Amino acid sequence: MRPSIFDYVDYREFVRELLEQMPRRGHGQYRRMAKHMRVHTTLLSHVFRGKKDLTPEQACSLASFLKLPELEADYLLALVDRNRAGSAELMLATERRLATLRERHQEVEHRMPGARTLSREDRATFYSHWYYSAVRLTSSLPGMNDAQAIAERLGLPRELVKSTLDFLLDVGLIARDGKGFRLVAKRTHLGASSPLVAAHHRNWRAQVMNRYETMTRRDFAFTAPLTLSREDFQRVRELLVETVTAVSRIVEPSDGEVLGVFNLDWLEL
Repeated sequence: MRPSIFDYVDYREFVRELLEQMPRRGHGQYRRMAKHMRVHTTLLSHVFRGKKDLTPEQACSLASFLKLPELEADYLLALVDRNRAGSAELMLATERRLATLRERHQEVEHRMPGARTLSREDRATFYSHWYYSAVRLTSSLPGMNDAQAIAERLGLPRELVKSTLDFLLDVGLIARDGKGFRLVAKRTHLGASSPLVAAHHRNWRAQVMNRYETMTRRDFAFTAPLTLSREDFQRVRELLVETVTAVSRIVEPSDGEVLGVFNLDWLEL
């Protein structure tokens, strides 16, 4: 697994371990890194031996070379700024900045770029009932070319499905494609701070609860109350966020053949 910069307090260690996981253990990468950053390899040698620190400009160029996403690049720059801080006050300010970036990293929406954004009014409608999302996704499956087919697949009234399709077309979440429909965006996403997120969780979990008695071997459900340290609680949370990100990467290019629902909870009681 690729190391996460948010697990490190020293950017040098992160870079070393990242290169170590590359083919041939990163052989030749420091030379290519120096060329990209327009610095001499001797400078990088001093930096990664702990004798010098990168400048903010060099850190920005390093983030570009490593192709870090925006949030990770910001964290790298903050680590460099923390090392270069010349006063306790500036050091404290930089630590607060690092803490804020770590908190943002824990939010799933920063791992899922490209999700469709709706207006406030349209979000309120779309997330009010589970069937808006279900009709949207089902409309892209093979053979789901009209309201009647979708209604039979989901066990919903035809008129309800028809009005839902009209809404989805109006707000641009689906489009007509020949005789059927296609998704305009692969996914939608609500931030954890949205007032609609509780209803969204409840709506889909209620649907899953109704199906527990008829689950097959292809389905999967897991419930396990347990105890653990606070540090490990955060480690498990990070692992689950990484799992959500991995699922998203699989789903994004995948052809729509079946409709699935992925519910995941991790709570301190």
